[in-house]
Amino acid sequence: MFDRFSVYAADKTPITINGSVDFADLDNMGISLGIYGKNFKLIESKRTGKSVLFGDAYGDFFCRMSGTLNDLSVRGMVNVLSSTNVTYIMTETPLSQGDRLEDIVTFVDLSKPLGSEEQNVNKSMMGLDMNITLNVEEGAKVNCEFSADRQSYIYVRGGGSLAVTSTPEGMFSVLGRLTVNDGEMKYTLPVIPLKTFTIESGSYVEFTGDVMNPILNIVATERTKAAVSSDGATRSVVFDVGMKITNSLSNMGLAFTIDAPIDAAIRSELETCTDEEKNKLAVALLATGMYISDSNTSTLTANNALNTFLQSEINNIAGKALNSFVDVSLGIDQTTYSNGDTGTDYSFKFSKRFFNDRLTVVIGGRVSDNKANNQSSGIGSFIDDVSLEWRLDNSATRYVRLFHGKDFENVMEGVLEKNGAGAVFRKKVDKWTDLFLFKK
Repeated sequence: MFDRFSVYAADKTPITINGSVDFADLDNMGISLGIYGKNFKLIESKRTGKSVLFGDAYGDFFCRMSGTLNDLSVRGMVNVLSSTNVTYIMTETPLSQGDRLEDIVTFVDLSKPLGSEEQNVNKSMMGLDMNITLNVEEGAKVNCEFSADRQSYIYVRGGGSLAVTSTPEGMFSVLGRLTVNDGEMKYTLPVIPLKTFTIESGSYVEFTGDVMNPILNIVATERTKAAVSSDGATRSVVFDVGMKITNSLSNMGLAFTIDAPIDAAIRSELETCTDEEKNKLAVALLATGMYISDSNTSTLTANNALNTFLQSEINNIAGKALNSFVDVSLGIDQTTYSNGDTGTDYSFKFSKRFFNDRLTVVIGGRVSDNKANNQSSGIGSFIDDVSLEWRLDNSATRYVRLFHGKDFENVMEGVLEKNGAGAVFRKKVDKWTDLFLFKK
């Protein structure tokens, strides 16, 4: 008999077990247990040299087990709380070189009937009737590092709901969707150097049954600048370039995307391009840092290519040198200003989270070697972006933000300073009238 039997893990909040286990028949023991735990801290560990999984993981557990070992019924719900922040380190990369010789010779053990291993696996699942609802709150954060130097990684913050079921016949399925609110991916693609992509809010992974073959809809972009020449004038254009992953995991579709959100002329030009042409322009911009199109009279030269390559390598080296101390990114850009002059902009950005990601501090700016584009002297002259963001709740649905920024893209008015405060409220609704319902 279990009467409020408590099991502790990382902190003082336990999982409570009530019920009984009947050992009268050892070959078919009877089970009747209720498992309950609220705000249970399942993982609490710091990064070490041998860490594979570390961070903090919190959850609510509600489960009922009844029946016998040969005919067990499991019903329950697991909530992954928004205060969860865990990191998984991949010891081996999933990308491997294809072996063209692997199917030439195949060894088969004829003493065993074909499919016996699969039958044994299914037999081990026989008798388990499971139905578990897995809810992930919106603020939960999951990180995955692909390399020991922490230069290749992906992190996502989001939530969703999954229904995990298993039938007594051995059929296992997962239904539901996990949606990303914000995230970041840094990875080296073939031909393309190390890039930092921002995962677009609303990207999702949808499970339709087969847990190993979900449907993907993920959009990740990076903002970059490139010189564009037309009618003898050269200007710097801001591009959002990235990739879009669609279809199922077994038949994954990958397309590269490119957009010019600020420059209306280039954006109109891109809208007339076919998908294949956009793919070529996006890959060329990611690989070389240059916008290579028929309308761009600034042709590809060895000097421009070498200059872009050196800037990319300097950015990577500077980022790696400072990554072990603080979250700082440095950049060097060749820029064409509104007055027609060219110069080099040295940019920096400091970003740090405090109090278990409650407070986010961002400080960024740039220094230009063009005197006409430098502001008055003083430490505040080269700081373009300062923001303080505080998360009001654990579910990551309410934020307050203070900010100061400068906009250099406005040609008519020059530098625009922006100062203010804001509040963000996120809420899922089925129809617009639900916005006015404030029940918990």
